[in-house]
Amino acid sequence: MEQSINIIEMLFDYGMKLCRSKKHLLIQDFKKMIEQEFGKDDFLEKYIYPVWCGIAKFSSKNTANYKNDLFIQALQIVIEEIYVRNHWWHSVRQNAIQAHNGEFAWMLEVAYEIVRVFPCNDEKKEQEKEIREQHEIQVQEIDRLYMDVKEYRQSNNFKKLTKFIKKFPYMAPYNAMLVYMQKPGSKFVASAREWERRYKRTPKTGARPLVMLKLFGPVSFMYELNDTEGKDFPENKIKPFSLNGRWNYKEHLIRLIENMRREGIGYSEENYGTDMSGFIDYKQGEDFVIKLKKTTKIVPHNFDVCVNINLSDMEKCITIFHELGHYFCGHFSYKYKKKYIPDRGAKIESVFVREFEAETVCWLLCERQGIKNPSAAYLSGYLDNYNEIPQNISLDCILKACGRIERMFHSLLPVRD
Repeated sequence: MEQSINIIEMLFDYGMKLCRSKKHLLIQDFKKMIEQEFGKDDFLEKYIYPVWCGIAKFSSKNTANYKNDLFIQALQIVIEEIYVRNHWWHSVRQNAIQAHNGEFAWMLEVAYEIVRVFPCNDEKKEQEKEIREQHEIQVQEIDRLYMDVKEYRQSNNFKKLTKFIKKFPYMAPYNAMLVYMQKPGSKFVASAREWERRYKRTPKTGARPLVMLKLFGPVSFMYELNDTEGKDFPENKIKPFSLNGRWNYKEHLIRLIENMRREGIGYSEENYGTDMSGFIDYKQGEDFVIKLKKTTKIVPHNFDVCVNINLSDMEKCITIFHELGHYFCGHFSYKYKKKYIPDRGAKIESVFVREFEAETVCWLLCERQGIKNPSAAYLSGYLDNYNEIPQNISLDCILKACGRIERMFHSLLPVRD
Protein backbone atom coordinates (compact mmCIF):
# COMPACT_ATOMS: atom_id res chain seq x y z
CA MET A 1 0.00 0.00 0.00
CA GLU A 2 2.81 2.41 0.88
CA GLN A 3 4.45 1.67 -2.47
CA SER A 4 1.24 2.61 -4.29
CA ILE A 5 0.96 5.88 -2.35
CA ASN A 6 4.58 6.77 -3.17
CA ILE A 7 4.12 6.09 -6.88
CA ILE A 8 0.86 8.06 -7.05
CA GLU A 9 2.52 10.95 -5.20
CA MET A 10 5.49 10.94 -7.61
CA LEU A 11 3.33 10.89 -10.75
CA PHE A 12 0.85 13.44 -9.40
CA ASP A 13 3.63 15.89 -8.48
CA TYR A 14 5.12 15.47 -11.94
CA GLY A 15 1.73 15.96 -13.57
CA MET A 16 1.05 19.13 -11.59
CA LYS A 17 4.37 20.58 -12.82
CA LEU A 18 3.32 19.82 -16.40
CA CYS A 19 -0.01 21.56 -15.81
CA ARG A 20 1.76 24.81 -15.02
CA SER A 21 3.15 24.89 -18.56
CA LYS A 22 0.19 23.29 -20.36
CA LYS A 23 -3.38 24.53 -20.20
CA HIS A 24 -4.79 21.09 -21.02
CA LEU A 25 -2.90 17.89 -20.27
CA LEU A 26 -4.14 15.11 -22.55
CA ILE A 27 -3.77 11.51 -21.41
CA GLN A 28 -1.60 10.57 -24.40
CA ASP A 29 0.74 13.51 -23.70
CA PHE A 30 0.92 12.63 -20.02
CA LYS A 31 1.75 8.99 -20.77
CA LYS A 32 4.42 9.98 -23.30
CA MET A 33 6.09 12.41 -20.88
CA ILE A 34 6.01 9.86 -18.04
CA GLU A 35 7.80 7.34 -20.26
CA GLN A 36 10.40 9.95 -21.24
CA GLU A 37 10.98 10.98 -17.63
CA PHE A 38 10.85 7.61 -15.83
CA GLY A 39 11.21 5.06 -18.64
CA LYS A 40 8.62 2.60 -19.93
CA ASP A 41 7.54 0.25 -17.17
CA ASP A 42 4.51 -2.08 -17.15
CA PHE A 43 4.11 -1.76 -13.37
CA LEU A 44 4.23 2.04 -13.53
CA GLU A 45 1.86 2.17 -16.49
CA LYS A 46 -1.18 1.00 -14.54
CA TYR A 47 -0.93 4.16 -12.38
CA ILE A 48 -0.87 6.61 -15.28
CA TYR A 49 -4.56 6.76 -16.15
CA PRO A 50 -5.84 6.94 -12.52
CA VAL A 51 -3.36 9.72 -11.70
CA TRP A 52 -4.29 11.60 -14.87
CA CYS A 53 -7.97 11.43 -13.79
CA GLY A 54 -7.01 13.06 -10.50
CA ILE A 55 -5.00 15.76 -12.24
CA ALA A 56 -7.92 16.50 -14.58
CA LYS A 57 -10.25 16.72 -11.57
CA PHE A 58 -7.94 19.12 -9.74
CA SER A 59 -7.30 21.24 -12.83
CA SER A 60 -11.03 21.66 -13.37
CA LYS A 61 -10.99 23.97 -10.34
CA ASN A 62 -7.47 25.40 -10.17
CA THR A 63 -3.79 24.48 -10.15
CA ALA A 64 -2.43 27.35 -8.06
CA ASN A 65 -3.16 25.99 -4.57
CA TYR A 66 -1.77 22.49 -4.87
CA LYS A 67 -0.11 21.37 -1.63
CA ASN A 68 1.66 18.05 -1.58
CA ASP A 69 1.11 17.37 2.13
CA LEU A 70 -2.66 17.90 1.83
CA PHE A 71 -2.82 15.60 -1.17
CA ILE A 72 -0.92 12.78 0.58
CA GLN A 73 -3.09 13.09 3.69
CA ALA A 74 -6.27 12.97 1.60
CA LEU A 75 -4.97 10.03 -0.44
CA GLN A 76 -4.18 8.05 2.73
CA ILE A 77 -7.69 8.67 4.10
CA VAL A 78 -9.39 7.53 0.90
CA ILE A 79 -7.22 4.42 0.49
CA GLU A 80 -7.74 3.44 4.14
CA GLU A 81 -11.52 3.79 3.86
CA ILE A 82 -11.77 1.74 0.65
CA TYR A 83 -8.95 -0.80 0.84
CA VAL A 84 -8.22 -1.14 4.57
CA ARG A 85 -11.59 -0.58 6.26
CA ASN A 86 -13.50 -2.07 3.30
CA HIS A 87 -16.02 0.76 3.18
CA TRP A 88 -17.94 1.78 0.11
CA TRP A 89 -16.75 5.32 -0.58
CA HIS A 90 -20.25 6.66 -1.20
CA SER A 91 -21.12 5.69 2.38
CA VAL A 92 -18.32 7.77 3.94
CA ARG A 93 -17.67 10.44 1.30
CA GLN A 94 -20.29 12.90 2.51
CA ASN A 95 -19.23 12.70 6.16
CA ALA A 96 -15.52 12.90 5.28
CA ILE A 97 -15.93 15.98 3.13
CA GLN A 98 -18.34 17.67 5.55
CA ALA A 99 -15.79 17.17 8.33
CA HIS A 100 -13.21 19.18 6.40
CA ASN A 101 -13.37 22.58 4.75
CA GLY A 102 -11.90 24.32 1.76
CA GLU A 103 -8.77 22.96 0.16
CA PHE A 104 -8.66 19.68 2.06
CA ALA A 105 -12.25 18.78 1.18
CA TRP A 106 -11.35 19.35 -2.46
CA MET A 107 -8.22 17.22 -2.13
CA LEU A 108 -10.39 14.38 -0.82
CA GLU A 109 -12.45 14.63 -4.02
CA VAL A 110 -9.28 14.57 -6.12
CA ALA A 111 -7.87 11.57 -4.23
CA TYR A 112 -11.12 9.68 -4.67
CA GLU A 113 -11.05 10.39 -8.41
CA ILE A 114 -7.73 8.54 -8.54
CA VAL A 115 -8.64 5.62 -6.30
CA ARG A 116 -12.06 4.93 -7.83
CA VAL A 117 -10.54 4.05 -11.24
CA PHE A 118 -7.46 2.36 -9.83
CA PRO A 119 -7.16 -1.30 -10.88
CA CYS A 120 -7.77 -4.01 -8.28
CA ASN A 121 -5.11 -3.64 -5.61
CA ASP A 122 -2.68 -6.55 -6.06
CA GLU A 123 -0.94 -5.94 -2.73
CA LYS A 124 -4.19 -6.17 -0.85
CA LYS A 125 -5.15 -9.35 -2.69
CA GLU A 126 -1.88 -10.99 -1.72
CA GLN A 127 -2.27 -9.91 1.91
CA GLU A 128 -5.79 -11.34 2.09
CA LYS A 129 -4.69 -14.58 0.43
CA GLU A 130 -1.88 -14.99 2.96
CA ILE A 131 -4.22 -14.31 5.89
CA ARG A 132 -6.81 -16.78 4.62
CA GLU A 133 -4.16 -19.48 4.23
CA GLN A 134 -2.79 -18.86 7.72
CA HIS A 135 -6.24 -19.06 9.29
CA GLU A 136 -7.88 -21.70 7.10
CA ILE A 137 -9.04 -23.70 10.11
CA GLN A 138 -10.57 -20.60 11.71
CA VAL A 139 -12.48 -19.77 8.54
CA GLN A 140 -14.17 -23.15 8.81
CA GLU A 141 -15.29 -22.24 12.32
CA ILE A 142 -17.99 -20.01 10.82
CA ASP A 143 -20.05 -23.15 10.15
CA ARG A 144 -19.70 -24.18 13.78
CA LEU A 145 -20.75 -20.72 14.92
CA TYR A 146 -23.93 -20.94 12.86
CA MET A 147 -24.74 -24.24 14.54
CA ASP A 148 -24.29 -22.66 17.96
CA VAL A 149 -27.03 -20.09 17.29
CA LYS A 150 -29.61 -22.60 18.59
CA GLU A 151 -28.13 -22.08 22.08
CA TYR A 152 -29.67 -18.62 22.12
CA ARG A 153 -33.24 -19.93 21.93
CA GLN A 154 -33.27 -19.84 25.71
CA SER A 155 -34.70 -16.49 26.76
CA ASN A 156 -31.92 -15.71 29.23
CA ASN A 157 -29.20 -16.34 26.63
CA PHE A 158 -31.12 -14.43 23.99
CA LYS A 159 -31.36 -11.42 26.31
CA LYS A 160 -27.62 -11.53 27.06
CA LEU A 161 -26.78 -11.76 23.36
CA THR A 162 -28.94 -8.83 22.28
CA LYS A 163 -27.64 -6.65 25.13
CA PHE A 164 -24.10 -7.42 24.00
CA ILE A 165 -24.87 -6.58 20.35
CA LYS A 166 -26.20 -3.14 21.28
CA LYS A 167 -22.79 -2.26 22.81
CA PHE A 168 -21.08 -2.48 19.40
CA PRO A 169 -22.83 0.16 17.26
CA TYR A 170 -19.71 0.65 15.11
CA MET A 171 -19.92 -2.97 13.94
CA ALA A 172 -22.52 -4.79 11.85
CA PRO A 173 -25.01 -6.54 14.17
CA TYR A 174 -24.20 -9.94 12.70
CA ASN A 175 -20.50 -9.49 13.38
CA ALA A 176 -21.26 -8.30 16.91
CA MET A 177 -23.02 -11.63 17.42
CA LEU A 178 -19.96 -13.48 16.10
CA VAL A 179 -17.77 -11.58 18.57
CA TYR A 180 -20.03 -12.62 21.44
CA MET A 181 -20.04 -16.27 20.36
CA GLN A 182 -16.26 -16.40 20.03
CA LYS A 183 -15.20 -14.15 22.90
CA PRO A 184 -17.92 -13.15 25.41
CA GLY A 185 -17.02 -10.10 27.47
CA SER A 186 -15.24 -8.33 24.62
CA LYS A 187 -15.07 -4.53 24.95
CA PHE A 188 -13.56 -3.39 21.65
CA VAL A 189 -12.34 -5.21 18.53
CA ALA A 190 -10.46 -4.08 15.43
CA SER A 191 -8.25 -5.48 12.69
CA ALA A 192 -4.50 -5.78 13.25
CA ARG A 193 -3.97 -2.90 10.83
CA GLU A 194 -6.47 -0.66 12.63
CA TRP A 195 -4.90 -1.43 16.01
CA GLU A 196 -1.49 -0.43 14.67
CA ARG A 197 -2.46 2.64 12.66
CA ARG A 198 -5.13 4.14 14.89
CA TYR A 199 -4.19 3.06 18.39
CA LYS A 200 -0.46 2.18 18.20
CA ARG A 201 -1.13 -1.34 19.48
CA THR A 202 -0.31 -4.77 18.04
CA PRO A 203 -1.76 -8.25 18.58
CA LYS A 204 0.04 -10.23 21.27
CA THR A 205 2.16 -13.20 20.21
CA GLY A 206 -0.13 -16.19 19.78
CA ALA A 207 -3.32 -14.10 20.04
CA ARG A 208 -6.23 -15.86 18.37
CA PRO A 209 -8.11 -13.65 15.91
CA LEU A 210 -11.90 -13.45 15.77
CA VAL A 211 -13.51 -14.49 12.49
CA MET A 212 -15.81 -11.83 11.01
CA LEU A 213 -17.96 -11.74 7.89
CA LYS A 214 -17.00 -9.05 5.39
CA LEU A 215 -19.44 -7.08 3.23
CA PHE A 216 -19.21 -8.41 -0.35
CA GLY A 217 -16.30 -10.62 0.66
CA PRO A 218 -15.47 -13.83 2.50
CA VAL A 219 -14.07 -13.17 5.98
CA SER A 220 -11.82 -10.80 7.89
CA PHE A 221 -10.01 -11.15 11.21
CA MET A 222 -10.26 -8.96 14.30
CA TYR A 223 -8.52 -8.83 17.68
CA GLU A 224 -10.06 -7.96 21.03
CA LEU A 225 -8.55 -5.22 23.20
CA ASN A 226 -7.12 -7.68 25.75
CA ASP A 227 -5.35 -9.57 22.94
CA THR A 228 -3.32 -6.49 21.97
CA GLU A 229 -0.51 -4.54 23.61
CA GLY A 230 1.06 -1.13 23.20
CA LYS A 231 -0.09 2.41 23.89
CA ASP A 232 -2.81 2.89 26.52
CA PHE A 233 -6.25 2.54 24.96
CA PRO A 234 -8.60 5.54 25.44
CA GLU A 235 -11.77 4.39 27.20
CA ASN A 236 -13.89 6.93 25.30
CA LYS A 237 -13.27 4.87 22.16
CA ILE A 238 -15.32 1.95 23.46
CA LYS A 239 -18.43 3.40 21.73
CA PRO A 240 -16.93 5.59 19.01
CA PHE A 241 -20.01 5.81 16.80
CA SER A 242 -22.81 5.79 19.34
CA LEU A 243 -25.15 8.73 18.79
CA ASN A 244 -26.46 8.58 22.38
CA GLY A 245 -29.90 9.59 21.22
CA ARG A 246 -28.75 12.90 19.71
CA TRP A 247 -30.24 12.31 16.28
CA ASN A 248 -31.11 14.75 13.58
CA TYR A 249 -34.35 12.84 13.18
CA LYS A 250 -35.62 14.86 10.24
CA GLU A 251 -32.44 14.24 8.24
CA HIS A 252 -32.46 10.51 9.00
CA LEU A 253 -36.15 10.25 8.17
CA ILE A 254 -35.58 11.83 4.74
CA ARG A 255 -32.67 9.45 4.07
CA LEU A 256 -34.71 6.42 5.15
CA ILE A 257 -37.57 7.39 2.83
CA GLU A 258 -35.22 7.84 -0.14
CA ASN A 259 -33.57 4.48 0.51
CA MET A 260 -37.00 2.88 0.77
CA ARG A 261 -37.78 4.19 -2.72
CA ARG A 262 -34.56 2.58 -3.95
CA GLU A 263 -35.82 -0.65 -2.40
CA GLY A 264 -39.21 -0.33 -4.13
CA ILE A 265 -41.06 0.78 -0.99
CA GLY A 266 -43.24 3.89 -1.01
CA TYR A 267 -43.91 6.13 1.99
CA SER A 268 -47.06 7.97 3.00
CA GLU A 269 -48.62 9.52 6.09
CA GLU A 270 -52.22 9.40 7.28
CA ASN A 271 -54.15 10.96 10.16
CA TYR A 272 -54.68 7.85 12.32
CA GLY A 273 -55.79 7.56 15.95
CA THR A 274 -53.43 7.37 18.92
CA ASP A 275 -53.11 3.58 18.93
CA MET A 276 -52.15 3.32 15.25
CA SER A 277 -48.46 3.98 14.45
CA GLY A 278 -48.23 2.57 10.95
CA PHE A 279 -48.00 -0.51 8.77
CA ILE A 280 -46.37 -2.01 5.68
CA ASP A 281 -48.32 -3.74 2.93
CA TYR A 282 -48.25 -4.72 -0.72
CA LYS A 283 -48.72 -1.84 -3.13
CA GLN A 284 -48.51 -2.01 -6.91
CA GLY A 285 -47.87 1.66 -7.61
CA GLU A 286 -46.13 3.71 -10.24
CA ASP A 287 -42.49 2.70 -10.65
CA PHE A 288 -39.86 4.80 -8.89
CA VAL A 289 -37.44 6.75 -11.09
CA ILE A 290 -34.13 6.90 -9.21
CA LYS A 291 -31.73 9.50 -10.59
CA LEU A 292 -28.12 8.57 -9.97
CA LYS A 293 -24.97 10.49 -10.91
CA LYS A 294 -24.51 9.07 -14.38
CA THR A 295 -27.69 7.15 -15.03
CA THR A 296 -31.32 6.65 -14.12
CA LYS A 297 -32.78 3.44 -12.75
CA ILE A 298 -36.38 2.26 -12.67
CA VAL A 299 -37.42 0.43 -9.48
CA PRO A 300 -40.78 -1.42 -9.31
CA HIS A 301 -43.10 -0.06 -6.61
CA ASN A 302 -44.14 -3.19 -4.67
CA PHE A 303 -44.73 -2.08 -1.06
CA ASP A 304 -45.86 0.92 0.94
CA VAL A 305 -45.11 1.99 4.50
CA CYS A 306 -47.84 4.22 5.88
CA VAL A 307 -47.15 6.14 9.11
CA ASN A 308 -49.34 8.16 11.46
CA ILE A 309 -48.87 11.84 10.54
CA ASN A 310 -49.30 12.84 14.20
CA LEU A 311 -46.09 11.12 15.30
CA SER A 312 -42.84 13.03 15.92
CA ASP A 313 -39.95 12.52 13.49
CA MET A 314 -38.31 10.24 16.06
CA GLU A 315 -41.47 8.13 16.39
CA LYS A 316 -41.79 7.95 12.61
CA CYS A 317 -38.23 6.59 12.39
CA ILE A 318 -39.02 3.97 15.05
CA THR A 319 -42.18 2.94 13.21
CA ILE A 320 -40.24 2.57 9.96
CA PHE A 321 -37.65 0.41 11.76
CA HIS A 322 -40.40 -1.98 12.83
CA GLU A 323 -42.09 -2.15 9.42
CA LEU A 324 -38.81 -2.63 7.56
CA GLY A 325 -38.05 -5.38 10.07
CA HIS A 326 -41.06 -7.25 8.66
CA TYR A 327 -39.84 -6.62 5.11
CA PHE A 328 -36.18 -7.65 5.51
CA CYS A 329 -37.01 -10.64 7.75
CA GLY A 330 -38.97 -12.05 4.79
CA HIS A 331 -42.48 -11.95 6.24
CA PHE A 332 -44.05 -11.50 2.79
CA SER A 333 -44.25 -13.62 -0.35
CA TYR A 334 -42.36 -11.45 -2.80
CA LYS A 335 -43.39 -11.10 -6.42
CA TYR A 336 -39.95 -9.75 -7.29
CA LYS A 337 -37.51 -11.98 -5.41
CA LYS A 338 -34.33 -10.40 -4.09
CA LYS A 339 -31.31 -12.49 -3.16
CA TYR A 340 -30.73 -10.69 0.13
CA ILE A 341 -34.30 -11.11 1.42
CA PRO A 342 -35.43 -14.57 2.61
CA ASP A 343 -38.78 -15.82 1.28
CA ARG A 344 -40.38 -16.96 4.53
CA GLY A 345 -43.90 -15.59 4.06
CA ALA A 346 -45.55 -18.96 3.52
CA LYS A 347 -43.53 -20.62 6.29
CA ILE A 348 -44.43 -18.24 9.12
CA GLU A 349 -48.14 -18.42 9.85
CA SER A 350 -47.89 -17.05 13.38
CA VAL A 351 -48.47 -13.30 13.63
CA PHE A 352 -46.74 -13.39 17.02
CA VAL A 353 -43.52 -14.78 15.50
CA ARG A 354 -43.52 -12.02 12.87
CA GLU A 355 -44.13 -9.33 15.48
CA PHE A 356 -41.45 -10.72 17.79
CA GLU A 357 -38.85 -10.57 14.99
CA ALA A 358 -39.87 -7.07 13.89
CA GLU A 359 -39.87 -5.81 17.49
CA THR A 360 -36.42 -7.30 18.08
CA VAL A 361 -35.09 -5.58 14.95
CA CYS A 362 -36.58 -2.28 16.11
CA TRP A 363 -35.25 -2.70 19.66
CA LEU A 364 -31.71 -3.46 18.48
CA LEU A 365 -31.65 -0.51 16.10
CA CYS A 366 -32.85 1.91 18.76
CA GLU A 367 -30.61 0.55 21.52
CA ARG A 368 -27.51 0.72 19.31
CA GLN A 369 -28.24 4.41 18.72
CA GLY A 370 -29.30 5.30 22.28
CA ILE A 371 -33.01 5.80 21.49
CA LYS A 372 -35.64 4.82 24.03
CA ASN A 373 -38.51 2.90 22.46
CA PRO A 374 -41.59 0.86 23.43
CA SER A 375 -40.08 -2.37 22.03
CA ALA A 376 -37.91 -2.62 25.15
CA ALA A 377 -40.91 -3.20 27.43
CA TYR A 378 -42.49 -5.66 24.98
CA LEU A 379 -39.38 -7.84 24.64
CA SER A 380 -38.39 -7.60 28.29
CA GLY A 381 -41.85 -8.68 29.39
CA TYR A 382 -41.80 -11.72 27.13
CA LEU A 383 -38.25 -12.83 27.92
CA ASP A 384 -38.85 -12.49 31.67
CA ASN A 385 -41.96 -14.68 31.55
CA TYR A 386 -40.99 -17.44 29.11
CA ASN A 387 -38.02 -19.81 29.12
CA GLU A 388 -37.53 -19.84 25.36
CA ILE A 389 -38.11 -17.47 22.48
CA PRO A 390 -40.93 -18.51 20.09
CA GLN A 391 -40.39 -21.35 17.63
CA ASN A 392 -39.40 -20.40 14.05
CA ILE A 393 -37.67 -17.20 15.20
CA SER A 394 -34.62 -16.61 12.99
CA LEU A 395 -31.77 -14.81 14.71
CA ASP A 396 -29.96 -14.87 11.38
CA CYS A 397 -32.76 -12.90 9.68
CA ILE A 398 -33.12 -10.47 12.60
CA LEU A 399 -29.46 -9.47 12.61
CA LYS A 400 -29.16 -9.21 8.83
CA ALA A 401 -32.31 -7.06 8.72
CA CYS A 402 -30.92 -4.83 11.47
CA GLY A 403 -27.66 -4.37 9.55
CA ARG A 404 -29.45 -3.51 6.32
CA ILE A 405 -31.69 -0.90 7.96
CA GLU A 406 -28.71 0.66 9.79
CA ARG A 407 -27.00 1.19 6.45
CA MET A 408 -30.20 2.76 5.11
CA PHE A 409 -30.19 5.58 7.64
CA HIS A 410 -26.42 6.11 7.63
CA SER A 411 -26.11 6.81 3.89
CA LEU A 412 -27.79 6.56 0.52
CA LEU A 413 -27.45 3.01 -0.77
CA PRO A 414 -27.03 1.86 -4.36
CA VAL A 415 -30.00 0.36 -6.16
CA ARG A 416 -29.72 -3.42 -5.87
CA ASP A 417 -31.36 -6.07 -8.04
